Amino acid sequence: MSDLEFNNSNFYKFNSDIDILSTICKHIFSTYNYNISDLSFDNLLIHLYVLILRIKNDEKIVIGAKDKISLKQIRAFKISKDIADEISKFFNMKFSYDEIAYIAIHLLAKRSLSYNKSNISKNADRLVVEMINTIDKKLNLNLSEDLDLRINLGLHIMPLLDRINYDLILKNPILKEVKEHFTAYQAAVIASEVINKKYDINLAEDEIGYLAIHFMVSIDKYKTKKYKKNILIVCGSGKATANLMKYSFEKEFGDYIKSLNLTNSMDIKDMNLNKYDLIITSVPICNKTDVPIIEVGNFLKGEDLKNIRKLITKNDVDIYEFFDKKLFIPNLKAKNKKDSLEKMVNIIKKNKEVDDNLLEEIYKREKLAKTEFDNLIAIPHPLKPVSKESFITVAILEKPIIWDLKKVMMIVIFCIKKDETRDLEKLFSTMGRLLTLKDSITKVIESRNFNTFLEVIKHG
Repeated sequence: MSDLEFNNSNFYKFNSDIDILSTICKHIFSTYNYNISDLSFDNLLIHLYVLILRIKNDEKIVIGAKDKISLKQIRAFKISKDIADEISKFFNMKFSYDEIAYIAIHLLAKRSLSYNKSNISKNADRLVVEMINTIDKKLNLNLSEDLDLRINLGLHIMPLLDRINYDLILKNPILKEVKEHFTAYQAAVIASEVINKKYDINLAEDEIGYLAIHFMVSIDKYKTKKYKKNILIVCGSGKATANLMKYSFEKEFGDYIKSLNLTNSMDIKDMNLNKYDLIITSVPICNKTDVPIIEVGNFLKGEDLKNIRKLITKNDVDIYEFFDKKLFIPNLKAKNKKDSLEKMVNIIKKNKEVDDNLLEEIYKREKLAKTEFDNLIAIPHPLKPVSKESFITVAILEKPIIWDLKKVMMIVIFCIKKDETRDLEKLFSTMGRLLTLKDSITKVIESRNFNTFLEVIKHG
């Protein structure tokens, strides 16, 4: 069985049949207290509409005998039979046993479980733990500390395993946007590798995208907790100067601000300073606190900005250290994807110490999910670390090629060293941002200049 793609907006605009199916399903789901997400509900309506068309065109649905026997025992089959009976009345048609089973399979694959760890099977939880541990090992993200992620993934895995069992794919309408969150999508690809090995399958890109959504939430939550700070600015020179300091701070350090408050030297004595992560002040502070305090002038500039940046970014990696002019290839002649990868890997081997199987590991990653994106860019990389240092190789093709389905002019290969201990979220975020910068990518392609590329990396 395979999913059929349709334009949802056209269905809802031009087909009153969808509205009838919606009314039928909502009534029956309410009767059975059956929960389903809005996205899954819309997807189900389209499948029902397609099923009606198939029945009218005498295109038979055939379900395996083993599946039919097991399906008959589940609640979803009873719900499906009621749905089929109601549809039969409205559309003057009959459903076979197999067609009712077909609806039941889709209900089973789209069910919505409540937020309760007790609903997660031990097998699903073990699978999730293995997924998270593998991601932490390869990307150094510390996701194992996020209990909410473990529960949410467990609840997601349950119906996913049903879809795997019945060879169903849940289409992902926001796959393109999800892939642009580079870190989350790489985490999802690694998770899919664990699932593929366990169930001897090749998880669809749509399903990988749904996994990525869970990682996106967890990573953004972690990023906010780790990098963003509650900051207090203390100014003794009036409201106008205080607002100017605030503006200057936001301009320079906006990515690091969780909250930013202003106060004056009179009010600070009654404040609880320990709720802040950093205090910037133009006047001496006598309050006792363990919070770091930086004394500055009335205007943030020069040495003040340097001192603040040193403190606020002390745990950051310098993303520029991953780029080497020797690994910037401004005019790569390549006939196709295979040719381009082979030539880039040869250049890498001449300049970096990597394992002999680098190309093989890149191809393994390519099999899991597409690495081509919009804006003429592809970002292939080895499935597992095969180098002694982390670095990024960039090639601009002399002429565009078709990668898998899309046209590509820029190829970015990133290699993460074995046992990388640094937090690379900032690097991954930069790579993700690069995917969305159409004008900047065009600028790099046209200039074919290493410094221009670094400028895009820095400022976009």
